[in-house]
Amino acid sequence: FWPAEEIIDRGYAALAFYNGDLAPDDKNPVFTNGVYRVYGARGTDTWGALSAWAWGASRVMDWIESEPALDSTHVAVVGHSRGGKAALLAGVTDRRFAMVCSNDSGCSGAKLNHVDLPKSESVKIITERFPHWFSREYDKWAGREWDMPYDQHEWIALMAPRLVAIASATEDDWAGQLGEFFAARLASPAWELYGKRGLVAPKLPPLCGDCPAGGLVYQDGCVSYHVRSGAHTLSTYDWHRYLDFAERHNWRGAH
Repeated sequence: FWPAEEIIDRGYAALAFYNGDLAPDDKNPVFTNGVYRVYGARGTDTWGALSAWAWGASRVMDWIESEPALDSTHVAVVGHSRGGKAALLAGVTDRRFAMVCSNDSGCSGAKLNHVDLPKSESVKIITERFPHWFSREYDKWAGREWDMPYDQHEWIALMAPRLVAIASATEDDWAGQLGEFFAARLASPAWELYGKRGLVAPKLPPLCGDCPAGGLVYQDGCVSYHVRSGAHTLSTYDWHRYLDFAERHNWRGAH
């Protein structure tokens, strides 16, 4: 899940922080731990745990800028599942992150809400199970996805012209692979405004069963998408695809 040695072998630094130091991943309605201790009781518009985790990533970035051994102009924020949602949020709110890698982030991450995927998580399910992740204002869209005046591809588009990498897994129907792919594709016109290409994908990815032996990888533009065989996890295969994407854009590595 965190192959630091392999990341370092390719010429990169690997840093991690514990998101529970910023906000606990529980349903505590009072929000008295982590950064919330300075805010008191939670209101309807109080930022949720995902925002606190993204805020923490920015504080790590503050330190990176102070460390001469690191290149702060080439930093990727990486997260899996709920961490993938937080990574997207960090990339949107802090433009110092030159690349965002959102791995199997699904609903309220890189997956479209305006898509009919009965096997994937919905806004209703996610706000009931994890109400602490979001502002309570988000609850009003539970069961009303098709009424939402916005969708996640617009969120992704806010990161243009920087690099964005989105990944799915063939057995991860809960994350809604097709919704993740189409969000990447629909966000791509934002990169064209900068004279760049977003997602370059000549065909739909496989949505079930096995991928080709090397997975299916689209990395010719500034938006990367890959899908691999397997379940909901952040694998060594995923890490190497993210590093490959960085190197396609001349990031400094060992290869």
